[in-house]
Amino acid sequence: MSDDTIHDAILHVYSPQAWHDTAFLVGTREAFVRLADACHVALDQGEAVPLMFTDDGEGYLLRLLCVDAEDLSGYVLPYTDATAQDRTPESCPEWPKRPGARREEETYEA
Repeated sequence: MSDDTIHDAILHVYSPQAWHDTAFLVGTREAFVRLADACHVALDQGEAVPLMFTDDGEGYLLRLLCVDAEDLSGYVLPYTDATAQDRTPESCPEWPKRPGARREEETYEA
């Protein structure tokens, strides 16, 4: 894969702001091919981390985790609006379940 193809993998990920909102993935064909390949890897190996880009040329890693349904209750909900964010103490366990989070980033404030 050439550098040009890598940089053509432009994918914008938009989380829902609150309950019942629509989430969006908007990207190039190259990004969706890379995402599909990564989904297959995550299904087989439990995790995949493809390199993606935003339209301004900045790269980021998109971490895909394939987990069991009962494990999902330990993850912080993906809503971006403050009114919908999970603020319960249980949502911030000692070891974070937010994909990509580091321990020092996870604090609970009521």
